[in-house]
Amino acid sequence: MKLQSISFSKLGFRSLFTDYLEQKSHITRFYEIHPFRDSAAVTRASKITHTCNRNALAEALRELHQPVTSNPTVYRQIDKLKDPETMVVVTGQQLTLFGGPLFTLYKIATAILYSRRYQEELGREVIPVFWLADEDHDVEEVRSVWVHDASGALKPISFPDFVEGRPVSEQYPSEESFRQVFEQLRLVLPDTDFRASLAVRLQKAWTHPHSFRDAFATWIMDLFADEGLILCGSHSEAIKELSRPVFETYVADPYSFFDRVDRQTKLLLESGYHQQVVPMESNLFLLDEDMQRRKLQVRRRGDGEASGLTQGNVQGNVQGSQHFQWSLGEGDEMEYIELQKIVKEELYRLSPNVFLRPIVQDELLPVLAYVAGPSELSYYAQLRDVYPLFGKTMPIILPRFSLTLVEPHISRAAGNLPFELHEYRLRTEDLETEYIRREHDHNLEAFFQEWTEAIQKETEARIGFIEEVDPTLVKAASRAESVFHNELMKLKGKLIRAVKQQQENQIGRIHKVQSFLFPHGGLQEREVALIHPLNKYGPEFIPGLIHLLENETPESHKFLFL
Repeated sequence: MKLQSISFSKLGFRSLFTDYLEQKSHITRFYEIHPFRDSAAVTRASKITHTCNRNALAEALRELHQPVTSNPTVYRQIDKLKDPETMVVVTGQQLTLFGGPLFTLYKIATAILYSRRYQEELGREVIPVFWLADEDHDVEEVRSVWVHDASGALKPISFPDFVEGRPVSEQYPSEESFRQVFEQLRLVLPDTDFRASLAVRLQKAWTHPHSFRDAFATWIMDLFADEGLILCGSHSEAIKELSRPVFETYVADPYSFFDRVDRQTKLLLESGYHQQVVPMESNLFLLDEDMQRRKLQVRRRGDGEASGLTQGNVQGNVQGSQHFQWSLGEGDEMEYIELQKIVKEELYRLSPNVFLRPIVQDELLPVLAYVAGPSELSYYAQLRDVYPLFGKTMPIILPRFSLTLVEPHISRAAGNLPFELHEYRLRTEDLETEYIRREHDHNLEAFFQEWTEAIQKETEARIGFIEEVDPTLVKAASRAESVFHNELMKLKGKLIRAVKQQQENQIGRIHKVQSFLFPHGGLQEREVALIHPLNKYGPEFIPGLIHLLENETPESHKFLFL
């Protein structure tokens, strides 16, 4: 395996992401620490304010891991969290079928590598953590994955019976659903030396009666436990209880949170960047009796408005929360919620949204750095000012590694074409047009017209001599010219067909290369399943990749030649 680096700007990434990597002056105000500065880890380590009960955290994490792994390395890593000197590098992702697309692997590899680098630099234990997005309820984004079949075409594999609106941790697929998923996989996944063993490993994880979360967690532990990775998630009563201070502080004054995010977002837009997430006045969901994750609404109470929903108010931190009215639904269907009572008695029913989740994460864990994809990095730019509300500062936001796998047959096909690999992100029509322009700028009409005219001139130059010798042969000379002209036209037709066939062959190669490097018009890492290289190259692919990236940084995109 070898790597070839390329600037993200050549792949159409948004300016916020590319400016962050280059640390341009007008982007630094949205983040706390330059991720690639030599002093980044030391600076961040001195700012961590972690007050969570570490012994209780370790116990809660043990409980989380017991259904999904027995690997002793995992439990040794969890026990290290009891030491007040231990820190973590966190990454996370939606819990997609079979581990989701390739970027899940790249995120985890980045967290593992940087935890090792920081540990060596600081002389303190640093543990890689994968944050399970186990409260997410967008089932359409997690139920399917795209897998290459034997022809190279991408085919979807999907769970058939998810419950809409229910968090993935509360999705318990039936035995029949798991059977159908593996039947789809059997029909699609190419036969290789590693297919049988991979299927066995997958079936140990993705099996009834696992919840979807536990199936995902079991699979991730199968792949990465030996590398020292541990898991964390917030859909657990014990873990939610440890994050209580965040919910109390937030519910006491949700508008302080909103105002800061809104102000930072406006500043971001004024600086010429985009907003990844639209700020909302409420950043909470509520799990109802049917385990549906429902969006909470909030508004300020007017002066003198009755405060009839506050008898359940929590004392202390949330005393000010009587100034806000919380509800589910809108208009005539609005259902008012005694949120203070829920915070006090049923905290496990509250769930953070994309903006509040990082604060919950940093309350639970001593976060040295968070490994983010481009989209996450963008919404973190909207969050810097909310950390002080909770007595915290933003961690290092570390871009994940970004890679495109270039398999040998793709490398060979691309070697016969005139494009750089990053150019295959262009539209297919544009590639075809550009290929013909670069490689076959033959004007066949002009080519044969010039040839025909040359023959005609030669014939005319010799007609006088023929006429002097024998005038009766002039017609024969004209017929000879006509025969030659006809033969030229036949040759022209054959040449046109040959060029067209050559173009079609090459255009077919263009389509093939493009479909592997930029499937569905997007980056490979966002479309192709993590299990693809495991099926083709075996279980050693992951440790081999981590080893290959040991001395690399994620400041550029990498083409990985296999």
